[in-house]
Amino acid sequence: MSGHIISAGVLTTVQDLGRTGYRHLGIPRSGAMDRLAAAIANLLLAQPAGTAVLEYNLVGPTIQFSRPTVISLTGGGVHARLNGLEVPMHQPIVVPAKARLAIGPLHYGCRGYLAIKGGWEVPAQLGSCATLVSAGLGGLDGRAIARDDALPYGEFHGPVPRGIGARVPRNNRSREAPAPIKVIAGPQADRIEGGLEALCERVYRLSADSDRMGCRLVGPALVQRDSHEPITEGAVPGAIQLPPDGQPIVLMADSQPTGGYPKVAVVTSVDLPKLAQARPGDPLRFVPISLAEARLQWQQRQADLNRLAIAVAHRWQEPVPCALI
Repeated sequence: MSGHIISAGVLTTVQDLGRTGYRHLGIPRSGAMDRLAAAIANLLLAQPAGTAVLEYNLVGPTIQFSRPTVISLTGGGVHARLNGLEVPMHQPIVVPAKARLAIGPLHYGCRGYLAIKGGWEVPAQLGSCATLVSAGLGGLDGRAIARDDALPYGEFHGPVPRGIGARVPRNNRSREAPAPIKVIAGPQADRIEGGLEALCERVYRLSADSDRMGCRLVGPALVQRDSHEPITEGAVPGAIQLPPDGQPIVLMADSQPTGGYPKVAVVTSVDLPKLAQARPGDPLRFVPISLAEARLQWQQRQADLNRLAIAVAHRWQEPVPCALI
């Protein structure tokens, strides 16, 4: 059983929640840029949050399915049609055999996610199916999917659930430019003239040069107190580095494990999906919070996801007969 790719969309790749334990070897975490949307897509199908999904950018793929299955769509807002009929986001969608799904351009947000019951069956490498195109690692032969590819998926026998609508966090369904992005002070915050407040009082725009490695910001330059670069040290997704030109770079999913630029702040895990959904030209601004506040918000987010998983699992135990597929 496989999905035949009629058209590939823009940089459509197989992703999950990334590979861990290899950064000391120079291998990035990779995985979904919007980890929240990818997790929700899977939880809606009553399967682990880290199951392999498809991530697409701005324009989604068109896929024909060889066998019946159930899918879900999350992330940026999109009009998707199954055999010509519009289907909703944020809930399970029953897909008949030979059906064709066309995912149109996103009308808000930057990235969307397509989950399938049982996941996309590509070989795991280093414990993950996440695609790292720059290294030819993971996913479908380490590359973005292309027209006429065949993406295998697991056989599905039912049952299918009754209708489930997800109550997802507001910032994951926003039709507007991202809300202020919360940050905590980085290890070299004092290297900036004016400190962390200088970063947070400016408005930036997302550069078109941004990619899965980093979001490049354009705006009033930050001034370093001196030109001496700190010793190269570990870096994580969300770290805001300050190169000599004073234009911040926010490290993202495919970012390098180490860096020598000063790390003046770190975007909180809860707000990193906001940045993943920003489009080139979108205005961005930051607001400081404490480490304790960031931890509390992360715990609240995890509790929300756990509640969603429990609610969905209950609905999947109240099935519609599989003959309706």
